[in-house]
Order: sequence, then C-alpha cells, then structure tokens
Amino acid sequence: MIQKDELIPDTYLENRKSTWNLICLTLGLGGLQCIFAVQFGNGSEYLTSLGISKPLLAMVWLAGPISGAFLQPYFCLRSDECQSKWGRRRPFIAGGGAAIIISLLGQAWVPDLISAATSTFGSENGSKTFANVTAATVILFVIALNVAIQPVQGCLRALIVDSCVKDEQDAANAWAGRVISIANVWSYVCGYVDLPSWFPYFGNTQFKVLCSVTSIWLGISIAVTCWTTTEAPVVNNKASGSNKEWAFRRLGGLLGSFRHLPLQLQRVCMIQFFAWLGWFPFLFYIDLYISDKYLASHPGDTSQSTFTTTQSASKTGSLGMLIFAIISLLASIAIPTLTRLGDRFQRHMHHQISPSKSQFLEMIYSWKIDIRGLWMISHMIYATCMLATILISSVTGTYALVGIAGISWAVTIWAPFAIISIEISADDDIHQNTNATEYPQATSSSESKQRVGTVIGLHNIAIAVPQILAALLCGFIFWVFDGSGSVEPEKSVGWVLRMGGASALVAAFLTIKLDHSAETEYRALEEV
Repeated sequence: MIQKDELIPDTYLENRKSTWNLICLTLGLGGLQCIFAVQFGNGSEYLTSLGISKPLLAMVWLAGPISGAFLQPYFCLRSDECQSKWGRRRPFIAGGGAAIIISLLGQAWVPDLISAATSTFGSENGSKTFANVTAATVILFVIALNVAIQPVQGCLRALIVDSCVKDEQDAANAWAGRVISIANVWSYVCGYVDLPSWFPYFGNTQFKVLCSVTSIWLGISIAVTCWTTTEAPVVNNKASGSNKEWAFRRLGGLLGSFRHLPLQLQRVCMIQFFAWLGWFPFLFYIDLYISDKYLASHPGDTSQSTFTTTQSASKTGSLGMLIFAIISLLASIAIPTLTRLGDRFQRHMHHQISPSKSQFLEMIYSWKIDIRGLWMISHMIYATCMLATILISSVTGTYALVGIAGISWAVTIWAPFAIISIEISADDDIHQNTNATEYPQATSSSESKQRVGTVIGLHNIAIAVPQILAALLCGFIFWVFDGSGSVEPEKSVGWVLRMGGASALVAAFLTIKLDHSAETEYRALEEV
C-alpha cells in the first residue's frame, strides 16, 4: 500500500497556492457541476417528454446514487494506488471526462439517430416500438453518464486534498463552492435563453444545444485543472496492490473501516446521510414542480397552443432554477468570506481599538456563527422552505422558497467538505511527523485507514446511499398519488419535497453534536 513517506517531497506541496491556482484547481468541479445542472434542470422534463412515467423516472435517477455508492469508492481506491507518470488522480479525471461527453451527447442525439435508422429500414417513427426503443436507449446513456461521473467527481475532490496544505483546505473548498455556484448560474442561464437561435449549428432543440455547449465547457475546465495542477509522483511500491482484486477486497472492507474514522468524520457522514435524503427530491424534481405549478395556473389557455404552453412551463421551471443558482452564488461568496474576516477581525481588534469599543464588538462577535452553526441553520432553512410548500400555491411564492433554499445549498457544498478536508490534513500531518522506520507496522496500519481515497469514498457513500432510498421513496409516492389520477401533478411532487424537508430537520439535530475541533485547529494555524 502507498505510504505517506513514499510521496517524493516537492516544494510546491509546501507553498501556499495563489487565488489563481485555487481557481484552476477547482475549475474542473465547475465543469462537472454544469453536467449536474443539465440533469437537474432539464433531465426530468426531457425524459418525461419521451413518454417515461414519473414512477419509472424515479427508478432511472437511481443510476446516480447507486453508481456513486459503489463505483466512486472503487475509483478513489484505484487512484490511491495509481502509479501513472501523469499522477494518481488526473488519468481518472481525463478518462471519465471523455466518457461523460460521449454519454451526454448520446443522450441528446440518440432519438435522431434512431429515427434516421428506422427511416432507413422503412419503419414508422411514430410507432410504439420506436418510442420504447428510444426511451430505453436514452436511459442506457443516462446510466452510462452517471457511471462516468464517478471517477471525475471523486478524484477532483481528492485532488484538492492532495494539492493543498492544511490551512488552505477551507479556502480551497470555499473556492470550489464559488466555482460550482457560478457554473450553476451559467448553466441555468443557458437553459433559460433560446439557445437554438444563438447556436443553430449545435442542434435544433434546446436540450441538444445545451448538451453540446456543456460538453465543450466540461472539456475545457477539466483540461485546465489537469494542466495547471501538478501531482506528487509516487514511487513504485511492490507491496501495493498490483491487481484489481486488491481494490475489490478494499472496497468490500470499506464500510467496516468507517468505525476507524475520527469521530468528527463519522458525524459528518451521518449528517450527510439525512441531508442528502432531503436534497435529492429538490435537485431532481423542483423544476418539474414549478412547471406543474405553472400549468395548473393556466388551465385551458386557449390563447396559446399546447406546445407553446409546455415551452412556457419549461421556461418557468428554468427561471426557478436560475434564481436558485444566483442566490446560491451570492451566498457562497459572502458566507465563507465573512466568516474568515470575522475571525481575523476578532483576533486583532483588541490591539487596534479602544477598550470601550472592544467590549462592544466582543459582544457582537459573541453572536457570530461558526461553520457548524451555519451548517445547522442551513438545514433548518431548507426544511422550512420545503415544508412551506404546503402553504404556498403561487408560482411567485415558489420562486421565493427556491431562492431561499439557495442559501442552504451554498453552505451544503462548502461546510462539510471544508470540515472533512481539514480533518484529513490534520491526520496527514500527524502521520508525516511519525517516524515510519521506527514504527513501521503502526504507521502502515493507521495510514491505510486514513488515506484520502478511503475517506472520500466513505463520505460519498454517505451521500449516495440516502439518494437511493430517496429515489425509492419518491417512486412510491408518485405511484400512490399519480396512479389513481385523482390529484394534480404538482401535489405528488410537493409531498416528495416535504419528505425531504422532514429529513433535513433530522440533519439539523445531528449537526448539534458536531464538535469544533477542526475549526479550532484551522483558526490556530491562521494566527501563526
């Protein structure tokens, strides 16, 4: 197995990165987020337009969490042992990125390809067989897309931990949150404007052009991250697993290693379980919920054709996601920045101002909320927004709830990753100070359990498994409500969102038990 002291020391690992370096390091996550935004903002509507029912749609979305629960830990473990001259993470990032582009473009263009093939053989495009084959093929591309995402997502997160020193982990993850939020805004703006009129050579429908533009951006962002980030080379180690059976054995024992994680990381994983049980319904169905709200408020609109009304409903859903992305972007910039500025000002204010003003500001900053408190409040805000859907019936009111939820999302994509990265770096520092030659067995045992890939894999399981459960619960709720045909479409989605709100309340309660150790260590480093 790869040990900490096997990494050849390089000065670039010891120097702090500039803001530009951090942006380049996290830019790949922005490109990946654009892929998620296409799926979240347009995927459900696109699949239902192919004749896929809501209960089946919920089963299709199982592909993401299932592959995330099992394949992403596998790829992370394999990257831990990768001895490529290009580095441990970058080969997986580049290969997965190419597979994502092929899968996304295939998902958008396969109906046209099948239509051309059936026309060649004299079959009718409007037949039921044609519709079933088209839907089934698109579903296969959706599954392939979710599989291809796993090595990219896991290794991009691991690359941040590998490339940044301990006191940069919070800043790096804050920049990752900002890049992700900017990518969200960009994607939802593209989903809202009339792309075929701007880029007709990329396709004749909104979804085709959106997939083409997103694929180009993903390729550019991953290329920048891989080109500008230098990984520490790994010395060839005969003791490391040289075959795939080792990775499968490690994958089988991954869940058992959960109890060996520091208590802080165990608690983060428990919180993430209930948090993502709540976020899954929102991310995949909120655009469908807003669109259904619009259609319910325009019954029998004779001034527009059915196609025009459907397009307007789609634009309404895209606008809601755009509002969500903009609020999330602003919050992702403001919250981490204000938190760090508050810490620094509080440490130095006694030396720069009068005692009377110092006491007043001390009282104000005693109310300041730390990362744990922000994370807990974000769960409560999200739960309130989702449960409030039972009272809000207008599209405008739903926009307001979606926008407020963007604040919670900004904290969700920053706080847990910052805590985990700081905790991993702290353990790595401890291992680095351990004399491996004096205590070889103890060092090997402890480091094998605390490697970056293992922790990232366990954390991703804590995110992916609840999404599997959420998808099954969503499918059941859709089957109960939509199967009878006795309720409006938006009501079934509304109850799915409220289920997510209830789960967020559990996450908020568990966050109270999270300690402050990681933040205390980080602030101590900042004071140096």
